[in-house]
Amino acid sequence: MMEAAADMKIDKAWAAGAALCLASTTHVQAQTAELDALQLGISPSANEAASTEVSDWGKGLRLEAWAQQYSTRVGATTPAETTSNARAVADYRREWNLSSDTRAWLSDRLEASNQANGQPSTWRNALREAAVSWRLGSADKPAYVDAGRIVMKAGSAAGYNPTDFFKANAVVTQTTLDPAALRENRLGTVMLRGQTVQPWGSFTAAAVPRLSRCDSRDSFDDAPAALGLERTNRHAAVYLKASPDVASGLSLDVSALAREADQPRLGLSSSWLMSDAWVASAEWTGSHDVRLPLPGQTTQDRSWTNRWAANVSWTAPWGMSFTLEHDYAGDALNRTGWQAWQQAQATNPALYGAPLGALIDARVDQQEPLVQRSWYARAMWLDAIKGVDLSAFVRRNAYDRSRLWQVDASWHLSEHNSLSVLAGRFEGGPSTQYGMAPQRNYVSVYLTHYLH
Repeated sequence: MMEAAADMKIDKAWAAGAALCLASTTHVQAQTAELDALQLGISPSANEAASTEVSDWGKGLRLEAWAQQYSTRVGATTPAETTSNARAVADYRREWNLSSDTRAWLSDRLEASNQANGQPSTWRNALREAAVSWRLGSADKPAYVDAGRIVMKAGSAAGYNPTDFFKANAVVTQTTLDPAALRENRLGTVMLRGQTVQPWGSFTAAAVPRLSRCDSRDSFDDAPAALGLERTNRHAAVYLKASPDVASGLSLDVSALAREADQPRLGLSSSWLMSDAWVASAEWTGSHDVRLPLPGQTTQDRSWTNRWAANVSWTAPWGMSFTLEHDYAGDALNRTGWQAWQQAQATNPALYGAPLGALIDARVDQQEPLVQRSWYARAMWLDAIKGVDLSAFVRRNAYDRSRLWQVDASWHLSEHNSLSVLAGRFEGGPSTQYGMAPQRNYVSVYLTHYLH
């Protein structure tokens, strides 16, 4: 995992379920609110979803200045150690019309951080997207061909997206643990993608080439300017998705992935607009997978594994939205398996501490849960007070009841500036998933300047 010291010391090796979440600002979260009860349906293609404005290169740039403080657990009776960190971010997203039928877009994030404890300053650039798109076909049956590095997002759930087949290893920096931001701030996959819109719905196909010979996650290139192709294009793959028009207020995606060195995966994702205020969403994937090992176990056979997430969301008359979700990952540790690891870690940490850390670290990179069952809840209130957006989420291990929570408030000072405060905490007993995390509390204050 890259530059964990610079990234709030939120040690991803112990943030397992929590780090299904990641980074940008509350402003971005507000723009991507995951379950707007009044805006549902088949997602448009990248071409239709994008702005068509032709603008100067400087526009689309967002500058952030962060002041961060976090406390780290030392022991049951030893006071927590507190560390401070300063961070500067240049985040760029822009799209251009090259002709009436051709578009290009670029998305990049540059971060630099400096810790107050005397450690060296660090920086990291993440080229998220760089692609070109061509529009083909007729006006009533348009088609699009996209080529380049593209963030291919999928899934209707809020806290965990099992049908998001391209999320593994794609996160290189983090400044928050919000899952709504995770989908926006990650590396795209280099691919050739075709999309067509027909009277019955839409169809997408993508071919992913192998562009890296990296044979394990331990040899990822974490140099400051690394492209990270070993994270996104380590294996060739073919992806298919059909989105039929089922009924008004109901969306459905049927997907499949065939990836080199892996078993084929099938996926379903759906959202149902039950009323102007209520939305239900669910997604599922199935494949033959190897389950997570127990302490001392080295090999395990593949078996059919289901993963799913289901939630319900309510938008109050005053504009506040609430989401409750249950997540299930069949290849993760069940209650008995997690208790076995807890006991092994408690009785012989020297022997089992490192294997457990490596296990959790791998799950975080894959953005998959550590345990089979977990709960996720989220509340969001845009413009709660004039110009102020509020959001909060909590993730809970269903077996040991440990949890991570985070709150975020953003005050839009003007059209170009906002001031935000973010705070979170890992809670639970010393042998629980979140209770054993090195991190205890974290607080960030950041100023954002937008060049529209």
